[in-house]
Amino acid sequence: MAVPLEDCVSMPRPTVRQLQIFVEVIRCRSFRKAAEGLNTSQPALSRGIKELEASLGTLLISRTTRSVSPTEAGKEFYTRALHLLGELDDLVDATNAVAAGKKGQLKLTYMDFAIIGRLPYIIRQFKERHPDILLDVHYSVSQEQLPIIDQGLADMGFVSGQPRRSGFSTWIVAKESLLAVVPEDHALALRESIRLGELSEEGFVTGDHRWVMYTDRLSSICNQHGFEPRVVQTGFTRDEILSFVLAGIGITVYPECIRNVPRPGLRYIPISDVGPSIVSSAIWKDGNTNPAMLLFLDQLSRAQSSS
Repeated sequence: MAVPLEDCVSMPRPTVRQLQIFVEVIRCRSFRKAAEGLNTSQPALSRGIKELEASLGTLLISRTTRSVSPTEAGKEFYTRALHLLGELDDLVDATNAVAAGKKGQLKLTYMDFAIIGRLPYIIRQFKERHPDILLDVHYSVSQEQLPIIDQGLADMGFVSGQPRRSGFSTWIVAKESLLAVVPEDHALALRESIRLGELSEEGFVTGDHRWVMYTDRLSSICNQHGFEPRVVQTGFTRDEILSFVLAGIGITVYPECIRNVPRPGLRYIPISDVGPSIVSSAIWKDGNTNPAMLLFLDQLSRAQSSS
């Protein structure tokens, strides 16, 4: 006959202490030795065993004047108690490891400049130092990352610029100069460097509206050099932008991290009169207590110190 659910809920359950007492008694085959090992008295230990047997409604230990041994039910209980106590130890260890940042999960988002820039090296060093932390890394354009972080869907983002938002903190990861990207048969292709103003009559290929945090900055820099870039084509991905340049539709201007992804048929030319002016930042929500994120911030600091 099935036991009613309400009766199962009300039935007393063995405590962790009772499991420990029982396992120690069976392991030692002696109440006296078990009491010594658990730093308790024999009467208290015997009382614990009796309460355990009463809660289960069955004898677990066969006692004689010469020996202590488990009953058949006790043998089964011993095996399962060992397993449960082992699982409990693992639970405690895993919880403490997560609290200390040694285990856990860290969710990152990134934009293009980060993934072809310093981010892969930072992640590699972080994984070497903290191999048990799972990294969940996804692409997202800069302006979409703040709501993702705000909603708790990511711990940290890597964005273009250094956005100032209430409730968020930022860390500058890189400051880069600019390069002109032109087809290898372009009139400027053989130059070792150029001035930005030399591109004033060129048609520009840029990122589309999703690249606004970079394209606004590029437009501002061009304005400072006396012209507004004439955009003839936009693309969503870096590969689209470079392919349009390769097709001869126009030229583009990109942070110097573009050197890390050379493309046959294109030339990358330094722009000599624009210094490191393109900022990439890490951004996270104030109050994020994920220990893994705090360790990642430490890795950012280490990477900056070694650069």
